[in-house]
Amino acid sequence: MQVGKRKERSVRVTFELSYERLDEWPQVLFRALGVFLPWFEVEAVAAVLGENEMRVRRGLRRLIQMGLVNSVEPGEYEMHGLIHRYAVELSLEDERLEEWRERFARYYLELAQQADATGGVERIGEYLEHISQGAFCALVLRNREMVMAYVRYAGSYLSFGDDAGLVDGENSTGPDGLLRAARLRLKLGRVEDALRLGSKVREGVEQGRAWIEATLIEGEASLAMGRAGDAAAKLDAEVLWEQLAQLDAGDELLFRAWALSERVRAAGETIACEEQAAEARARWEAGQTSSERAQLRLMRVAPLSEDSEEAVRALEERMELAEEAREWGTWLADALRRGFLLARKGDVAQAQAALGEVEEREAEMEDARFEPWVSLLRARVAWAAGRDKEGEQAYEAAVEELAAVFGRTVFWDVAREGETAEKVWRRALRIDDVFRHVELVSEMYPLFVGLDGDLPDEESALREEYVTLQEEMGWAGVELPDWDWLVGEDDDAVSPGDG
Repeated sequence: MQVGKRKERSVRVTFELSYERLDEWPQVLFRALGVFLPWFEVEAVAAVLGENEMRVRRGLRRLIQMGLVNSVEPGEYEMHGLIHRYAVELSLEDERLEEWRERFARYYLELAQQADATGGVERIGEYLEHISQGAFCALVLRNREMVMAYVRYAGSYLSFGDDAGLVDGENSTGPDGLLRAARLRLKLGRVEDALRLGSKVREGVEQGRAWIEATLIEGEASLAMGRAGDAAAKLDAEVLWEQLAQLDAGDELLFRAWALSERVRAAGETIACEEQAAEARARWEAGQTSSERAQLRLMRVAPLSEDSEEAVRALEERMELAEEAREWGTWLADALRRGFLLARKGDVAQAQAALGEVEEREAEMEDARFEPWVSLLRARVAWAAGRDKEGEQAYEAAVEELAAVFGRTVFWDVAREGETAEKVWRRALRIDDVFRHVELVSEMYPLFVGLDGDLPDEESALREEYVTLQEEMGWAGVELPDWDWLVGEDDDAVSPGDG
């Protein structure tokens, strides 16, 4: 831990020296990036700043020269998590912060409205985290009309059981639209649809990125359906590796091809493309800006061993690397799984120690997304120790926390079998390896805390959760509106847009 703190202080000093060498405009641009996620597009930044794209691009080039921003693809950029945190800190002190948040919220609300009007669910899926951030900005601004508009235009796309919100893919225009729809289907777990859409794209194009991605989607979907042999056949096609060889170092498709090969081998299939896959991995890794983050991502591709001791060792190696890379969400997700495996093995003392580490880190993160999973781990540890009553109480807390916030998300179908959200959560939480869902569910958290049009009453778990989040955000300099305003009980509340 001390090594990590020294490294962070070193990065901080380096950042401050770089920032102080910037002219006024690049400094303003850097502060504005604190409103965005660590990855962003130049068009959106220009809209939020009210500037033309050329001036923004020039400013971003200067930030790249100083090592504060990385260029990913034309028009797309990213920042290291630690550097982004400094941008957030500086943005909170800027007098234009409210204006930036308002423009950000309106920009992504308009994107959600356009996608909803055209049936473009794949576009909402592509920008879901940005849309969530826009909804959060609207919430911070106390703009009730905008908050409810986000729920109206984006909420229906997050219900797994609502097919009305999901286009069939054939209604999307061109290969790019079909591929976005296929990617979203994979994320939603609708692998049959993903396979169909991927095949449609591959049959319609002869080569290039679209063909490569379509082929990989077919392989990923086949593997998810238990057809590892079909996935291996896709990988062993020579034309796939010929096409991949033409991509630049660092290209995401290189990583996906290698990752698929690893998963296929883990499923017990022999592949003839091991050498090509290893070369693809090396070329992807060579193009990454952070060796720690790259190595962490590579490590997390391999499925955990069926042997609990080996799985725990692998998780601890990943946690150590995540700590070096300051990837706390990743660290916590793996720490939760480690605690569960130890509890399942019956190693009560080690499981209790693992739970203590999880609780300590979760408290430091000021991030309520992980609270339900921590409650679930408390239940598993208590049960392993024979404390049945304590375990049942913690389990009930996990059910309430999860069902209140995520009851209608894409990750569990609450409509197909006619079950209530609570019944679905109770069934899902009994799954031995439910902790594998931590990261997926956590991605959805910002859009669901306090954004449901039919919020529970004052005594609900959601109210308590929201108040906790409000207090935590207050420490970070972000003032959320009171619960009464959120549920519409404060008739005197006036949003900034009302004058």
